[in-house]
Amino acid sequence: MRKALVLAGLACLIPIRAIAAAPKLAGTYAMTYNEFCQVTLDVANGTDTDSTTSQSFVASITTVNDGKISISTATATFTPKTGTVALSATGTKGSILIIPGLSGTNETMAPQSFSGTAPYSTTTTTFTMNGVTFDAAYGMIVLGVAKYVSFTAIDPAKPACVIQGTAMHQ
Repeated sequence: MRKALVLAGLACLIPIRAIAAAPKLAGTYAMTYNEFCQVTLDVANGTDTDSTTSQSFVASITTVNDGKISISTATATFTPKTGTVALSATGTKGSILIIPGLSGTNETMAPQSFSGTAPYSTTTTTFTMNGVTFDAAYGMIVLGVAKYVSFTAIDPAKPACVIQGTAMHQ
């Protein structure tokens, strides 16, 4: 009986992961930030009435969404005291689908860069940056600071697009 009480008392001292604090992002991270959008086409069919067999054909194709893609490499400095992240990124953007005669000149791959600051926060399962909440998986947590985070979300402004990224503490 006494042994059972001692074991029960020791069990109360074991930390419960469910009530653990959310990992912090603090300091400078090397980050990838990628966005991929689905391609959507509007296809109109026609029927060849000049032949005796009435063959159907594609009369027109219009791009509704030509599959935008953006791939960036960034340096991100997270400051927990202010809840802000400073980003400096370079990469490329363009469209996955190029249709001669339909796609504009701004659809081909081109370099891009951006920098700025944004608010951020973390929970045990999410990472929010600039108002977008990502599902997050944190790794290598040292003294409450995540040394690695992988994150993904559907872009709330563009539901046909997914955002994916990683950040590794430097």
